[in-house]
Amino acid sequence: MIEDAQGISSGVYSWAGRRVLVTGGAGFVGSYLVDDLLAQGAAVRVVDDLSSGSADNLAHLSDLELIHGDLRDPDVAREAVSGIDVVLHLAARAYGMLHSMENHPEVLRDNTLMGLQVLDACLEAGVERVLVVSSSCVYPDDAPVPTSELPVNQGLPESVNEGYGWAKRLLEIQSRYIHEKFGLPIAIVRPFNAYGGRYRWQGEASHVVPSLVKKVLDRNGPVVVWGSGRQVRDLLHARDFALGFRLATECAVDCDPINLASGEEVSASMMTQALKGKRTDEAEALFARFHQVVTGTNTAEAADLGKLRRKIPAFRPTVSLDDGLADMVEWYERSRRVGAFNGGVRRRAGTGHRGPDRSLLSSRCA
Repeated sequence: MIEDAQGISSGVYSWAGRRVLVTGGAGFVGSYLVDDLLAQGAAVRVVDDLSSGSADNLAHLSDLELIHGDLRDPDVAREAVSGIDVVLHLAARAYGMLHSMENHPEVLRDNTLMGLQVLDACLEAGVERVLVVSSSCVYPDDAPVPTSELPVNQGLPESVNEGYGWAKRLLEIQSRYIHEKFGLPIAIVRPFNAYGGRYRWQGEASHVVPSLVKKVLDRNGPVVVWGSGRQVRDLLHARDFALGFRLATECAVDCDPINLASGEEVSASMMTQALKGKRTDEAEALFARFHQVVTGTNTAEAADLGKLRRKIPAFRPTVSLDDGLADMVEWYERSRRVGAFNGGVRRRAGTGHRGPDRSLLSSRCA
């Protein structure tokens, strides 16, 4: 049984009647947040360029304003924020590991522009408070595990997502400057790995869990994953990220970054076997092979949640891993029926299956 996250509150802030903007609100996390905020009594506006989100994620909602626009444009940012009380900034150009590694300049530019335009628009419009969604990609490759909220001037961001990590570091720095100079209440969260059934498939640019789910459920050969199978990730369902974002905006607006994760470590082997149990066929032969760990990759990533528990004590995950993976199986079947996977992945020449999935090894935020 999945707990009703909409009934969880910090008890220190009311959303009823407040005009709220969710940037990236058509995304697989943002759309859950829109559901939640509407249930709290807020009047919600969404701005999204639909590059990775989908209007289908909001199709079940009637009382909603949707602006289709690119937040890199300052005019779009000003229009979106005009007349708003609270801004929750989730919009990002975020990709899976391989695409991110190959596009550091574009990822840095696009995410920095979006973040700075939104913050400027918030100041100009005089909003009450802001949520800034940063990323665990701000942490260096050699960060201690579990990872506490390290300062953004310590080392380099995660190497495979370095452009994204720098953009999020700059967003945090500008948020702190604005908070200190103008007194604007700002919450900053650093999410770890997200997954959920509203994800929009992005081919080779797709993230960890949907990539592995598709690999397992395609049933077209052995599932080949880089590593020993013991590499660990800290996964949290998108619905619970939405809950954490709302609670942080309610009670943690002192511009002090907070990790957001489940605290439950899941290995590649555990996830693969759990997904195998949800397959309808009984094929056993060569189900999974794990390649040697690549030198320099992170094999264990987990968040230190001490600050989260102190500052947002009401937060707790409401979607178990088993329920979350069942949600992803439904996502796979739905996506397959509508042809979302067609042409999305290149095959390696001369093989009957796709190449090893490196994503579970090397990125704490993909």
